[in-house]
Amino acid sequence: CTLKIIFTVEEEIGLKGARAVNDFFLWDIDMAFVVDRRGIGDLVTSCYDMQFCTEQFARRIHRYANDRHPGNWRIVQGGSSDTRIWASQGINSMNISAGYFNEHTEMESLDIEANYRSYELLILLLQESRFLVRPHTTATRNRIVKK
Repeated sequence: CTLKIIFTVEEEIGLKGARAVNDFFLWDIDMAFVVDRRGIGDLVTSCYDMQFCTEQFARRIHRYANDRHPGNWRIVQGGSSDTRIWASQGINSMNISAGYFNEHTEMESLDIEANYRSYELLILLLQESRFLVRPHTTATRNRIVKK
């Protein structure tokens, strides 16, 4: 499989870094995981006005997370994040808790154990990726052909 890693900037001020990623770079991506959610154990599958992935994909990730890497993982709705950009391209996407709290304040902190659990889950999802994506079950891609 192909693995692509994207680091973005300025998510807090309009998802600027994610919006700057060339659409062509995203064309052969079957799923996307963003590790940028506060708290512990959240699998964010939607925000107030958008689904980031299909229900089937969300259930499959949730099941993998709790069966193979126990940690009280739960599907939740979140706010806007870079996940929105990947999902708008028809990519099944999910934002995973990173274990931080009080973000963007002087009291920001990181739960090291929770952060490591998220890392371990991400590694598991990458190892099992061929079982997570099945033909004809992912969201339809919104491909734009530029001339």
